Order: sequence, then C-alpha cells, then structure tokens
Amino acid sequence: MSEEEARDLLKALEGCLINDLRTCYIYEDKVIHVKGIIDRMGNCKVIVRINDHAPPHFHVIAGDNEATYQIKDCKLLKGKLAHREDLIVKDWYRLSRKYLIDCWNSLRASNNPAGEFIEA
Repeated sequence: MSEEEARDLLKALEGCLINDLRTCYIYEDKVIHVKGIIDRMGNCKVIVRINDHAPPHFHVIAGDNEATYQIKDCKLLKGKLAHREDLIVKDWYRLSRKYLIDCWNSLRASNNPAGEFIEA
C-alpha cells in the first residue's frame, strides 16, 4: 500500500468514526461507506456519501421523501420534503454548517473529482 493510499484509508476510517461504524466496511484495504449518516433530527436523516459527485451536497431522507441540498447555501437541488421538514433542515444547516463541511471534507478520497468544499 502506498503512502497516499494509507492516508486515504486513515481519512476514510476517520469518516467512519465521525459517522457510524455500521455504515462502513473494509474491502481490499479500502473503506466503503454504504451511507454516511451524519445526523438525525426527528424522522430526518442527514447523509453525506463518500463517492458523491459535485457540487458538494448532502441528502436528507424523511420517511418516503428524499431531498438533496447544496452545502454552499442549503439550496434545494433535487427532490422535495414536506414544508415542516424543509424548515427543520434549514434550521439544522444554520446551526451545523461547519460540522457538515467537516464531514464532507473528511469523507473525500484524494482522487474524488468532487473534491473538498472550500469556502469562497
């Protein structure tokens, strides 16, 4: 294993500790995140996926509904939640933005094209 691969593995394991070890497994020296549930508010689960595409974003699942929000400004990118749940997500984002960015960045492998989220 190269030094860069070892760094990526350690970064991914750190992401598992931030999230929930039950959402990860190791396969051929690679940590695979099935889902990175980073927080829960009521019936809403906030998820950051390790190999997700750009732009930096997070998913929220609430019951049968799912929505995707941009990390930059919490703009809805896709899907829809009930109005009450959308308000809960926006309030959570306001209070947890730094934590969300830290989770996104800690789950990025160095070769992921979506890259880290850097404040402009």
